[in-house]
Amino acid sequence: MLPEKLGVQYRKANLAKGISGMLERVGDTFLITVAANDPLTRQRFTLAHELGHYMLHRTLIGDGLDDDRAYRST
Repeated sequence: MLPEKLGVQYRKANLAKGISGMLERVGDTFLITVAANDPLTRQRFTLAHELGHYMLHRTLIGDGLDDDRAYRST
């Protein structure tokens, strides 16, 4: 799967209502979590969305960039 080829861990989990996915730094790597209860098409979109954040902003994640539930930087 693409995330692993980029060195990003990937998992599905039960997330709070209204949260489809998240990207976080875990030590020296990154983890993308997608909502397991979302339809497969939504999971794929969320994975692509979070990979976009990884590709564009990975140097900022874990260094003060904090997103609220609307995925906007606060």
